Amino acid sequence: MESVFLRKAYDFMAEFQAYPLMRDFNTFLHLNVFHVVKGHFSYDRINEFPFNVLSVRVTEPGEGNFFENMETGEVIKRDLDSIFLIPSHTRVHYKINDDHTFIALHFNLTFLSGDDLFRETSQLFTWKDPELRHRLLELLTPGNDTLRGICRLKSLILELCSRCLPEIDRKKLKAQECWLPAIRYMQSHLHAALSVEEIAEACGMRSDVFSRKFKQDMGIAPKRFLENHLSRKLSEEIVSSELSIKELSCKYRFCSEFYFSNFFKRMTGIAPLEFRRKFGQSMIHF
Repeated sequence: MESVFLRKAYDFMAEFQAYPLMRDFNTFLHLNVFHVVKGHFSYDRINEFPFNVLSVRVTEPGEGNFFENMETGEVIKRDLDSIFLIPSHTRVHYKINDDHTFIALHFNLTFLSGDDLFRETSQLFTWKDPELRHRLLELLTPGNDTLRGICRLKSLILELCSRCLPEIDRKKLKAQECWLPAIRYMQSHLHAALSVEEIAEACGMRSDVFSRKFKQDMGIAPKRFLENHLSRKLSEEIVSSELSIKELSCKYRFCSEFYFSNFFKRMTGIAPLEFRRKFGQSMIHF
């Protein structure tokens, strides 16, 4: 009986090992919801946000409500049954009249490099799906802000993202697999004083060789990789921690609060205090 049990256990492990990329990389996919807003107001402006915008109408909009992609000239009318996904760093003309109610979610979805997965995408996405719209509205009604509700919201956002994410080259992922120890070292020693030289030494490589091979396989320089992950970590700390900006700058070993603020604004486009004021009450980490 024991041998049968062990054989089944080994068979199970063999099946699990058949998906090494899923096993090795799943911990590097991060979804952060920065803001959930419901309301109605007039907004007529061209803007470019450092996060993705997921928007859905609650009431029937009147005429003259649209999104215009300033990069492609594409115009999408905002109607009742449609869900819209506007990728991060896309210049869009938001034309909203104060005649309907809407819900908007601001989020980032990052993978290995720490860059948002939609950053290089300039296309606006829309789904005319009454059932999906109803599910989203149901999740964002009072009383659903529970752990179960958060899990369902996470699932819905990831479901929508999976419909339009660009494919990742499997061969490239295999090449990146050898860098997982270096990436884990970075994450466990993540602070402003961490240098590429220190990481290279921990990997038993010369700094110049490490930098060249890392960029070749990962498609991003190690310094930029570090900055992306530090920026994401700081954004989480700023909205969830009670530490002051000065205390956070010390914790993450910046030379001063001034350098901390400059770094964060350069990476996100928003000063730390403004980021805390805007998103401190509504950020959800998955």
